[in-house]
Amino acid sequence: MRLRIASPVPAPDLILPVIGFRQWRLRDGRLHSLMTDDEWTRGALDARCRGSSHPSSERDLLPSGRCSCGIYAYYRPLPRTASVIWPELVAGAVALWGELQAHATGLRAEHAQAVVFAVPMGRGRKRRELLTLAEELGVDVVSARHLRSAAAVHGGPLPHELKPVPDPVGVAAALRWGAQRHPLMRSHLDRSEGH
Repeated sequence: MRLRIASPVPAPDLILPVIGFRQWRLRDGRLHSLMTDDEWTRGALDARCRGSSHPSSERDLLPSGRCSCGIYAYYRPLPRTASVIWPELVAGAVALWGELQAHATGLRAEHAQAVVFAVPMGRGRKRRELLTLAEELGVDVVSARHLRSAAAVHGGPLPHELKPVPDPVGVAAALRWGAQRHPLMRSHLDRSEGH
């Protein structure tokens, strides 16, 4: 597993997969990425590049530092209520490996696999669909407070010394940019800004 960070010091190969946390859309009993329509199935998901900004000299390098491709995950679990607002969002943990791009709040990976889901708070359709899908995918479902410890069975966190130092201005801009791209967040931002 190779890690690329903006540093003149080469990063070590990591022995275990890196654990990250993310959300998915649960639609018609299937799991999909938030920003793309990629379906997550049993086993590994491989990154693909859809952008025209990916350097041709790096076609075999996913993710690239000069493109936004890769499978995204945060270093920390999302707040428990982050998946409650919209009925199709579910949270969980992934094991990440291959080429990795480390960023201030998370990372992008060449390969990922869902390893554990956080059980939805309600007892309705979303919970039933996720429990059925988790069994089909061979993924455990635990309470949100046990997500980190359940995920630790499948890998470890990215070592702290390999994480870039957060730039508060850059993090805020990235959050706004991500919110503007996410279809559910766009509608929320439009309502909150009076559009």
